[in-house]
Amino acid sequence: MNAHAQTIEAPVTALIIAEPAKALTSREIFSRFKTELEKEVDAHIPDLTTDKGRKAIASLAFRVTKAKTAIDDAGKKLTEDMRKQVDVINAERKFIRDDLEALATKARKPLTDWEKSEELRLALVLGIKTKITTLGIILANATSMSIAAAIDDLDSIKIMPDVFLDDEWAVRSMVETSRANLTNALERIKRDEADRAELAKLRAEAEAREIAERERIAAEAKAKADEEAIELRRVAEAKAKELAEEAERKRIADAAEKARVEAIAEEQRKARVEQAERDRIAAEALAKANAEKAELERQMREQHEKAERERIEAEARAADIEHRGSTMRAVKEAIMAVGEVSEPAAKAIVKAIIAGQIPNTTITF
Repeated sequence: MNAHAQTIEAPVTALIIAEPAKALTSREIFSRFKTELEKEVDAHIPDLTTDKGRKAIASLAFRVTKAKTAIDDAGKKLTEDMRKQVDVINAERKFIRDDLEALATKARKPLTDWEKSEELRLALVLGIKTKITTLGIILANATSMSIAAAIDDLDSIKIMPDVFLDDEWAVRSMVETSRANLTNALERIKRDEADRAELAKLRAEAEAREIAERERIAAEAKAKADEEAIELRRVAEAKAKELAEEAERKRIADAAEKARVEAIAEEQRKARVEQAERDRIAAEALAKANAEKAELERQMREQHEKAERERIEAEARAADIEHRGSTMRAVKEAIMAVGEVSEPAAKAIVKAIIAGQIPNTTITF
């Protein structure tokens, strides 16, 4: 025979169930009634693992509460018949109400504790689900380092079967999905970063070649100008030497012909005039050489300015190409994310839009 059957057959319990007001007329009767109920509560073994077990706990607490309500209602009826004892009965009502309320709370405590624990467990599960979902989101400015850190955070999440219960495999599936998304994004971002690094390397190499070519041209021009200047100096020196030798010969001839002073003087005058002319010619030749050198330097400056303009234009074209590529990748990834489209198909759609093959659709760069 179970505890419930024993309670039903107990004389005090049967008495109180039949006449709830009896509990108000004798503290001893109520104490015996409460003792029998309390024995039933203490004898009950709570089972929180099944719905039936949890309902049994709630049912036991409800029976105590029902007894409390029946006695309280009986007390209300007695107050109508016993106005003179209203204070005493009300005091007993309060005592019994509080006492049985405490007993009902005691009876329900295992279920109440389980409900609180379950609330905390569900909050923990929800928080971890939210963290997994958040880690799986790929931001527009994500880098390979930030994606790798997200994968490490994801792998650090511990999925405990006794906490997740029926949600365990669903949460494990969420982790695998987020890890797959992060892994794919990490590979894609690494490729993009490698492409940008290769582009920067090629740009630096091209710039180095341009600088080397400009330096080579400048060196060749300087060497040529130096050679021309040396040649001009050599010609001028040879001419000066020739003039000096001729003047020396003239001087000797004049000395030998002292008798012909006037003729010698005239010859000397002519020689001076010729020397002045030669000096003028040499000066003009040197000025011409200097002018040609200045012109060469001007041409070199123009070539340098032209090369600089071409470099700036090339950088602008490279920046435009990089910008267009970045925009096209962003559109491609948006199409893949919204429509679950494969990467090749998304690339084809982007190329079709740029080619004007899709009406009323454009990409702004």
